[in-house]
Amino acid sequence: MRASITPVCDTDGSIGTDSGIPSNLRKEAQFNECRDGSQRLDGDTILLEIKRRNQQQQRLNIGRVACLRKHIIFLVAMLLNLFATMAVSPKLLRLSDYQQYEGRLLFSHPKPHSNKTATLCAVVKDQQLKYIDEWADYHMALGFTGMRIYDNTDDFALKDWGKDKPYSDQIKLIHFLPDVTHNITRFPGCKSEAQSAAYMDCVKASIKQNVNWVAGFDMDEFLVLRNSTSIVDFLDEYCKFPCGQISFNWLIFGSSNRNRYVPVPVTKRFPYRVKSNLESIVKGIADPRAVDQSSYWVHTFPLKASRQWKDTSGRIFNAKPGERWKMLINSAKPQDVAVLHHYKTLSEEEWHYKNCIRKGVNGNDMRCGGKKASEELPASGGMIYDDTAWQILRDLVPSYRMYDSVEDLG
Repeated sequence: MRASITPVCDTDGSIGTDSGIPSNLRKEAQFNECRDGSQRLDGDTILLEIKRRNQQQQRLNIGRVACLRKHIIFLVAMLLNLFATMAVSPKLLRLSDYQQYEGRLLFSHPKPHSNKTATLCAVVKDQQLKYIDEWADYHMALGFTGMRIYDNTDDFALKDWGKDKPYSDQIKLIHFLPDVTHNITRFPGCKSEAQSAAYMDCVKASIKQNVNWVAGFDMDEFLVLRNSTSIVDFLDEYCKFPCGQISFNWLIFGSSNRNRYVPVPVTKRFPYRVKSNLESIVKGIADPRAVDQSSYWVHTFPLKASRQWKDTSGRIFNAKPGERWKMLINSAKPQDVAVLHHYKTLSEEEWHYKNCIRKGVNGNDMRCGGKKASEELPASGGMIYDDTAWQILRDLVPSYRMYDSVEDLG
């Protein structure tokens, strides 16, 4: 025989508090049981409802405990990873410097320890305009704090460039036509007078603006730091006073068997480098106050007698201003700390234009000997796969990852 429960009803017809029915069921019960005073609640029904709701609450509690356990495990893993990082690489323990640009992440590199500044100087000519965005984004993400771009086109093609960049206030564009917009000092035996004039102008401007470092890189050169994510931190560590300049040896990249230009980043299109004697050639970054402005720039800056030129291994050079070849060469070719990736030829099509159609920044005709890019940099010593610069770019500027799936590389 089924048990039943007789509700206790108040004078107004509602179920009273002494009925023995849980308060959360009282309201539901009163409509059916107490309006006419003649109906009785089915005890089995109420007991089953109580059991169902208790089981539902238990399931909710179990789910909440499982979710809390997952969060605790995740936080413990994060803390363990943090402590491991502190033990292995304390200088990288900085909050990421995330900058938003049009709703997407632009830079994601750790903030530098140093508060010093570094300006990038470059002379840009014709065809190089199509490469400037990648080159600028790469080096600004690497920690350069400004750039002075000397536009060597007749119509000042870059006059409106960079206005949409998140670092637009750090860009200075100069229309640069030797002996037209700028007077050029001539040096006997120097074939790079126009570039030298541009870089010396950059040095003088950097001194006025109290900039700590200046670099002179071309659009086909990308600085690769092996052990640092910040150029200013790197310079603080490897070029302490009285060091006035540090130089970086080239690594030479050929055509990677590409035949034509496609609008894909250079560092993505050309991942193969070749062994070459050109790896002895260097470029430099200098303290502008250490530069001897009476001489000319040839890949490195001439220094005052009181300052030193070092390479990334700490070796000191004694080149004097005007000693052209000594300013160009480091036959030791250190590569373990930092190098300059030089994408010399690009594709066959781009190589032909560079050598047979356009003129150089210094006004001289480029040579057109009929050599193909593959002949200019033969892979007789073997091609070496090295996409380090591309990996740095896609890590520091995540928006470039959109090119990961591109298959047509020219």
